[in-house]
Amino acid sequence: MDAIRAHRGAVLFAGPDNQLLPCAVCGKVHTILDGEAMPATVEEIEISGTVARRVLQDGQNVLFQSGWSHSTIDPSVSMAALNLTSILCVPIRTQDSISGILYIDTNIVDHAYTQDDLLLAAAAGNSAGLALQNAYNHQALLQKQRIEQDVEAAWNIQEGFLVSNWSTDDPRFDIYGRTRPARIVGGDFYDFVRIDENRVGMLIGDVSGKGMPAALTMAQILAEFRLCVQGSTSPAEVLRQLNERLVVRSQRGIFCTIAAVAINLENGNILGANAGHHPLVVVSRDRSVTLLGASGPPIGILSDASWEDERAVLVPGDTMVFYTDGIVEARAGVTMSAGESELVEYGVENLTEVARAAAAGGPQRLIEAVIHDVDRFCSPAAPHDDCTLIALRYNGDG
Repeated sequence: MDAIRAHRGAVLFAGPDNQLLPCAVCGKVHTILDGEAMPATVEEIEISGTVARRVLQDGQNVLFQSGWSHSTIDPSVSMAALNLTSILCVPIRTQDSISGILYIDTNIVDHAYTQDDLLLAAAAGNSAGLALQNAYNHQALLQKQRIEQDVEAAWNIQEGFLVSNWSTDDPRFDIYGRTRPARIVGGDFYDFVRIDENRVGMLIGDVSGKGMPAALTMAQILAEFRLCVQGSTSPAEVLRQLNERLVVRSQRGIFCTIAAVAINLENGNILGANAGHHPLVVVSRDRSVTLLGASGPPIGILSDASWEDERAVLVPGDTMVFYTDGIVEARAGVTMSAGESELVEYGVENLTEVARAAAAGGPQRLIEAVIHDVDRFCSPAAPHDDCTLIALRYNGDG
């Protein structure tokens, strides 16, 4: 404004349909009159709407003086109504759009802006647009960093809900679990509890969706499972109680598949129930069995849903393996004989084969072998869903 000895000027920003808006930070239009800053509302600013709209729409640099005519823009009516003698208006350009205008006019009779003034104003508009773009990018980067920090903190909290110490002084069993979210946080979970001296409980689940909503639902279900399992001898009854609570608070269609078992360490008897989850796989060196198929829907869908308990017996050396769909539905591209590419899934067969080969090494060795094989199968891509397994090897009583 000083450089071109401007009389009056304002910076206005572009809204939907080229609506003129004030500064988003202070809510005022930044204006200068005779060298003095005078913040104002949009309604208080009297400008040539014809000129402003054309600059916003076409991105043209515009200079008009009273008495001029123009083939496409004629602000003479608004100039006369506002008693203006000269108008200068240039766009404020960001990288991809016009974010606003620098508008300068005067009502002084012997004060007319020149082409040199226009060029200088256009350069200022371009520089201001670049500065604004840098500021927007910086704000976006800071916001992204804040979100990443929040998500990382959420994962640390989420990990706190999952069992991490798998050591046990009970020689009758060995247990290990691992989850690897597709994003920083996920909806897969597992749990292990000592019900009493001779019984232990296992749980695996998969909340629909991903990200923070799934992670928060997972945390709630785990906390409630640990309460429910202490007062019930039936996994089906535990599922009923968890379903009752999730249905009440479930929003946006969130539901959860769950499989839960109770194992008697004295005799290997297991009692389990499955709410829409993948079956349990029992493996040893010389056999593999699929048990505990779904006896009802996932929890969180139907308030009156019910499930049935299923019974089975483990023999010493058997390892129970629970898994989520991120394992068996991990995909890889395969080129067919016709030259076309097709996606194939890892599948239960591959899981069972790898688990049986690694079973003698214990649950941790088994799970690490499966995850390594899933990574190999999907390479060079990564699995698209959360990958979670929990395994328990029954060693027998005594």
